Amino acid sequence: HNALIPELVQDGPMRVNAYTISSFFFVTGSALGYVSPLIVNGFKSAGMATLGAWRMTFGIFTAIGIVLLIIPAFTIKEKDYVHSVIPNVTLKDSLKHAFSNKHFRIVTLGQLLENTGMAFFQACIMYYVTSLMGLAETYSVLILAISIAGSLALYPLVNKFAKRKGKKLPVILGCIVFSIAEIVICFSDKIPGNKLVLACVFALFVSFPFAVLNVLPGAMMADIIQYDTVVTGINQEGIFGAAKSFIVKMGNSLAIMIVPSLVVTGAAAGENVGVLGLKLTAVAGSLFCILAIFVLLRYREKE
Repeated sequence: HNALIPELVQDGPMRVNAYTISSFFFVTGSALGYVSPLIVNGFKSAGMATLGAWRMTFGIFTAIGIVLLIIPAFTIKEKDYVHSVIPNVTLKDSLKHAFSNKHFRIVTLGQLLENTGMAFFQACIMYYVTSLMGLAETYSVLILAISIAGSLALYPLVNKFAKRKGKKLPVILGCIVFSIAEIVICFSDKIPGNKLVLACVFALFVSFPFAVLNVLPGAMMADIIQYDTVVTGINQEGIFGAAKSFIVKMGNSLAIMIVPSLVVTGAAAGENVGVLGLKLTAVAGSLFCILAIFVLLRYREKE
């Protein structure tokens, strides 16, 4: 999918539209996963056992997912839109070529860092709500819902801004806002006032980086891939997309591995989560986003 869009959509502004629409469906699809408990409860209310209700729910999701995957595979006539020059080099040489591209290295490293920072937040959001803000666990779903709805509402503005001013600036601003948000989390247990109101305001605050970082990094990478195709005359979208996806997924895995080690810091006897540990995860997430800012500042978008 990441390799196909640069080939299908040659115009830069149109690519922003394509990634905006793609991200919209990705986010809304992910949001449906959060309502799984409601669907399960519906089946249980109809007399179904708990295990059967969960199986039925994920069976429905699986069937829908398969159908949606099959539709583009059999409906997109790739040869009508793509005129590819297939490389005749080895996989090793293709990888060397991809990483020899300085723009690719910078943007991939930037995406690795900002994705890792966001992964800390996503992995710990429930603990931030319960342990730091003192709210019930169910409010974590509300906060995610507000942040997702807010980010979707900002998609048209992000789309227009990126077309006029470029993609680099909003991505850097998104990283700045997200790093500030993570620092605010560290002091959320000390900030006076209604914690639920604070949590909702915080959710709206992170809507901007969610919107920007879900849409524009992919469009930035597509620009780099198309530029490489224009310069070399050879289509290597697949190797660029695969290398980028692998590295970014490594960042997510790294955050998931680090979080359990951090959250136990300062935990009371018999507890698995400590307040100090949660604050350390927020600091780590903020640091990764700050590093992403410094890396992305080196990206020369106009080239």
